[in-house]
Amino acid sequence: MGALSAVSIPMIENSQFDVDYNTMETLPSGAQRYEGVMAKQRRRVEVLCYPNDYLNFVSTDGKVYKRHLQLELQVHRFLMGAHYEDEEELDPDQMDIFPNVGKFEKKIGLAASDKEIYVVNELIDKDEWINLAEFVDKNGGILNIPLFYHTDAPLFIIRHWAKMILKIIQRVHDVSAVLRCLNLG
Repeated sequence: MGALSAVSIPMIENSQFDVDYNTMETLPSGAQRYEGVMAKQRRRVEVLCYPNDYLNFVSTDGKVYKRHLQLELQVHRFLMGAHYEDEEELDPDQMDIFPNVGKFEKKIGLAASDKEIYVVNELIDKDEWINLAEFVDKNGGILNIPLFYHTDAPLFIIRHWAKMILKIIQRVHDVSAVLRCLNLG
């Protein structure tokens, strides 16, 4: 984990983003998902709020969820290409993942550890992008995808997708982290 420990997560202020609380959606992890905008750029973002109770949950490995979240954010930033405190302009074309803007920690109690963490990511435009599982499901299965059905290239395309997934897994393994769950349906 040495390489990941050098990857920092930028801290942002709550004045840098506006949250639309009417868009709340609770995720299986306990996080609350909202849509919002960055205050200056008016760029649409996804805001994930992790409540204090969930952050202090102790998992079976003895670590609190807050540490797991920190590792997840470091892996996310690593996949973005943010290596070793370099805060130069990141090239979206070179990223293997959607951009993370940063995180904000809101103090909510008297104890130093009583806080909520807001993770701000660039919002994925669902009109422009679709996840692979949903794409396959909407087409009635992998062999019913029109591109596959009307060409002789299904094996080439499936191999290309597999290489992209394996490239992401390899980059994560290069820093001694393991993706524990890859749910393809």
